[in-house]
Amino acid sequence: MTARLPSSLRLVAPLLALALGACASSPTTSYYTLLPPGGAPAAVDLRYQIEVMPVDVPAQVDVTQMVVRTGSGEVVPVDTRRWIAPLPDELRSALSWQLTHALGVRDVAGFAKDGSTPTYRVSLRVQRFDSAPGAYARIDALWSVRALGNDAAAPVCSSSANVTVPPGYAELAQGHQQALAKIAGDIAASIRAAQASGKAPVCSAGGG
Repeated sequence: MTARLPSSLRLVAPLLALALGACASSPTTSYYTLLPPGGAPAAVDLRYQIEVMPVDVPAQVDVTQMVVRTGSGEVVPVDTRRWIAPLPDELRSALSWQLTHALGVRDVAGFAKDGSTPTYRVSLRVQRFDSAPGAYARIDALWSVRALGNDAAAPVCSSSANVTVPPGYAELAQGHQQALAKIAGDIAASIRAAQASGKAPVCSAGGG
C-alpha cells in the first residue's frame, strides 16, 4: 500500500522541487581582478614617494559586471563575469601596484604628508575601457603627475594600449592587466625623469 502525503505537504512538494531545480541550474559567477599575481614590493627608494588618486572611468563600464563588446555598436554586461571590486577601485589598486613595482617607492595615498619627502601625485582618467573577448582589451586614458608643493598646473598626458587576447574571460582580464601596465610604464617614466632632473613632471615619450 502506497503511503499518501498529507495535503499540506502535497502542495509544498512541487514548489520545493522547482526551487531546488532553479538552484541546481543557476549559473556560477566568476570574479576577476586587474591586480597581477604577487604581493606589494618593499620600497627600496625612500628619496621620494607617490600618491595615486582615485581613478575616473566612463559611466558605461562603472558597474560590477564585465561589459563586453559584441558588435560595432553593441555592448553587453555579463552578469556571471564580474570584477572582484568596483572597476575604479580595481584600476586604482592595479595602477598603484604597477607604479610601486616599477619605481620601488611607496604609495602614501590616504596618509598625511610631512612635506620633507618629495611626493608625486598621480591622476588617471580612463576615457575608454573596451573589452572584446577573443579579440582585444583596450584602455585609452588621460593622466597627469604633479609634484606636491608645486602650484604650477600639471600637463595632461595621454596613453593608449590595445592588447590582443585569445578567447576567455580570464584572458580578457589578463589583457587589461597588460594594457594598464603599459600606461603605468608611461607614468613611471615621467616620474623617473622628474626625480632625476629636479624639474616638474612632463609627459613621457610614450604618453603624449
